[in-house]
Amino acid sequence: SIVHKVTVPSVVGKDQAAAVSTLEGIGLQVTTLQNPNYSNEPAGTVIAQSVGANTSVFSGSSIVITISKGPKPVVMLTVPNIPQSLYDGQDESTIKTRLTEIFNGAGFTNLNFVKISTAQGTAEEGKKGIKSISPSSGTSVEEGTQITIEYYSTN
Repeated sequence: SIVHKVTVPSVVGKDQAAAVSTLEGIGLQVTTLQNPNYSNEPAGTVIAQSVGANTSVFSGSSIVITISKGPKPVVMLTVPNIPQSLYDGQDESTIKTRLTEIFNGAGFTNLNFVKISTAQGTAEEGKKGIKSISPSSGTSVEEGTQITIEYYSTN
């Protein structure tokens, strides 16, 4: 067999089968790699090639193409119900500890605790416990959504 040069086409953006067929069709040895990370490109689409387009190589040369895993799937979670006892008179550390356990257990890790002062002379003087949770219990939200917890604290 006579070795000859071939010009490598761009296969980025093509689906895996078409890319492999194209490259093998001009005499290249194709290796495919699955990208371990999610990307915005559809799953099964070529997102990179090891030899640049319009490069001249010998037939029989190797080329590696990287295949997209696709976008990260959207995971929906439901904001959990919070026991009424946590709304009524619990201290700051109890609220933070228990809510972190409850929310983490339901898949929520982006928690924003907002302290509402109940010091003497404030409108909220003497209150204890949770003021509000947003989004509210039972709401369906995307994984990663921040949960804001407002709670009363004397300090």
